[in-house]
Amino acid sequence: MGTSICIASGKGGVGKSTISVNLGVALSKIGVNPIIVDGDLEGTSIWSLIGVDKSLPTIHDYLSGELAVEDVIIYSDGANFVVGGLEIDKLRNIDLDRFKDLVDQLVERFDLVLVDCAPGLGKDAVTAISSCVTMLLIVTPDITSIMNALKTILVAKRTGCTILGVLVNRSMGEYDIPDEQISSVLGFDIIGRIPEDNEVKKAGNIGKPMVTYNPESQFSQKIMDLASRLIGV
Repeated sequence: MGTSICIASGKGGVGKSTISVNLGVALSKIGVNPIIVDGDLEGTSIWSLIGVDKSLPTIHDYLSGELAVEDVIIYSDGANFVVGGLEIDKLRNIDLDRFKDLVDQLVERFDLVLVDCAPGLGKDAVTAISSCVTMLLIVTPDITSIMNALKTILVAKRTGCTILGVLVNRSMGEYDIPDEQISSVLGFDIIGRIPEDNEVKKAGNIGKPMVTYNPESQFSQKIMDLASRLIGV
């Protein structure tokens, strides 16, 4: 029996999906058996970040009742995934009540289920958060991201989802809000800071996780450190 972590943010553009994919692959490299689930049902992107065919079975096929759990699991870059689909018609037929059933079944099969949540406080995001046991909160070191994260924290508290800590992504340096100020505002420890790296965008554009594309990069090393920290290594 495994556990579940939702990767959440108060707003889009913080690199949440990129973190989800790379963290999942990093965990697989250190002996964990993870699965990464695309919970951003309207803005799916994980399939493109791992370079798989967008016609493969998706989470939408499960949520609509068309396919079983085992039919929507795919394998790429050493990890398992449940990706989202691009067909608008499939959005009309999904049953969000089945999302928690999906996570619960995956927890029985994998060591760790990482759910890439939709940003913000929409129904998709709240459903994903409430379906998971714990949360990794992603922010960028700017005031807009941090203030929006406060609302995500409130949702986590109301749904009983335990926040593991805050990951500061896309750190650029001189004008970043310092970790101690972010921690003070949000009320949770900073468990990592990931530097901005243009190669991450390049890797994503060719459908490769950065930890596979350039494992020696500072970004990849920080993600590997985070993976080890999450499992207590």
